[in-house]
Amino acid sequence: MQIQGHYELQFEAVREAFAALFDDPQERGAALCIQVGGQTVIDLWAGTADKDGAEAWHTDTILNLFSCTKTFTSVAVLQLVEEGKLKLDEPVARLWPEFAAAGKASITLRQLLCHQAGLPALREQLPAEALYQWDTMTAALAAEEPWWTPGQGHGYAAITYGWLVGEVLRRADSRGPGESIAARISRPLGLDFHVGLADDQFHRVAHIARGKGNAGDDAAQRVLQATMREPASITAKAFTNPPSIMTSTNKPEWRRMQQPAANGHGNARPVSITVCWMAACLKQTCSTS
Repeated sequence: MQIQGHYELQFEAVREAFAALFDDPQERGAALCIQVGGQTVIDLWAGTADKDGAEAWHTDTILNLFSCTKTFTSVAVLQLVEEGKLKLDEPVARLWPEFAAAGKASITLRQLLCHQAGLPALREQLPAEALYQWDTMTAALAAEEPWWTPGQGHGYAAITYGWLVGEVLRRADSRGPGESIAARISRPLGLDFHVGLADDQFHRVAHIARGKGNAGDDAAQRVLQATMREPASITAKAFTNPPSIMTSTNKPEWRRMQQPAANGHGNARPVSITVCWMAACLKQTCSTS
């Protein structure tokens, strides 16, 4: 396997570990970018990007980054907190009145961000197409009753985070969450990162497929078993309602929509740059506090 890109010589072992990924014939393509102190020390890519294994993975190949998207969304929200347009411990319903329904009047933005609001899933089954309908999803979540007392439990809002936090972001910043992230993070930092991808960029997106026989770790197995055997459970509902959640990754509708929990598109560079930038900001904040 030809590994492309560059790396600092002291990170040769990391380059070798990256190359070893392709010892598995099911590993089609990948990219790795690492920054240290704001400097890129590793920027590698290899393999193929298309379904048939004919198109090489290029320096500008992008892919669905799934929950890495939440990093960018939370940063945009925290910028609004810094600007005084949002408050972490203020009830979400003050900005989103409909959200107060079903005992949610006191849920705070902090609880949404920390996955403590009790809203990782929807009970009422929605049709597959609802996944792509922002108003349908936010209305359903506004009407939903928490699965536990908000603030007294924790459950990862894998997908619902996007509509919950994204709706707060949309209302506070007066634009779609994807536009907000682009204006506040992607463009200022020069990042190739998109929540809501333009059709003319689809040709750069790598096709994603699950490896055959790849069972995952124990945690992944527990999620899979709960989804298959306990269809009414929180876990099952979180990943199968709407039922299109787990089958939409390569669809144009998914790439176009703005789902700021899971459908950001980019590659290793924007993730590395953003996290390094966040670490620098945190270090500066701590040193001046």
